[in-house]
Amino acid sequence: MPVRSRVKFVIAVGVMFLVCCSAKKPVNVNSNTSAATQKTTYWVVVMWTLIGTGYISEVCPLPVDDRESVAVAARAWGARHRGLMALEDSVYSFTSQEEAEKFRREKGYIAVNLNAEELKKYLCIGQPSLPPTEYWVVIMSNGEGDFMSEVFPLPAYDRVNISAAASNWGYGKGFMTIEGGAHRFTSQEDAEKFRREKGLPELKLNVNSFKKYLCALQPNITNPDKPSSPSTDDGVSKPPNSPNSENTNKKTSP
Repeated sequence: MPVRSRVKFVIAVGVMFLVCCSAKKPVNVNSNTSAATQKTTYWVVVMWTLIGTGYISEVCPLPVDDRESVAVAARAWGARHRGLMALEDSVYSFTSQEEAEKFRREKGYIAVNLNAEELKKYLCIGQPSLPPTEYWVVIMSNGEGDFMSEVFPLPAYDRVNISAAASNWGYGKGFMTIEGGAHRFTSQEDAEKFRREKGLPELKLNVNSFKKYLCALQPNITNPDKPSSPSTDDGVSKPPNSPNSENTNKKTSP
């Protein structure tokens, strides 16, 4: 993994980690783009450390065929487990369990305890769809100018969550949330009026895509008034095709 990508990812993981551990009242929302489908897709996620050590998830059967949703969920999980990195191009989908298991054996990376149940905690699957109570517009910069999102109708969220989700979306796309760039309104009309008055170029970011990043920041928590603490379990086990541990890791690229 290129050094520049590692540095950018560390920043994104840091933001995600802080928000996951400090959010006051998490609210799960449902996203059309990652909602359950009738078809099961078998996912395998390859994850990395900063020094380039490869880890591999279990085969994860999920009723989701959206690669971005799975990558975002795996990235959120990795932020809590030794800072393991997951990029969209290191998430692989298969149509059968057998194909997915064959891929894992051939890669030979160190096995990590990331399975379907763990991923679901960070996906918008089976979560209550709450009616919107506020309307957000996010302004982001690519270093050359400012750009503006569509209006996001959402249930109640803290501004920190909105900014962090936008920053995680912008990772790898060249966009960063500007200071004070998350704007909240009480109605769709007010939000749209603000967008017209600003007249900024539009980001290709709508509420359905944005919810993926909110769900990843807001995993299931038993007591919503008590922020969850970061996991101390690194989730690492032996490679799927080797009796040894990290010493047998193959340095092949995914």
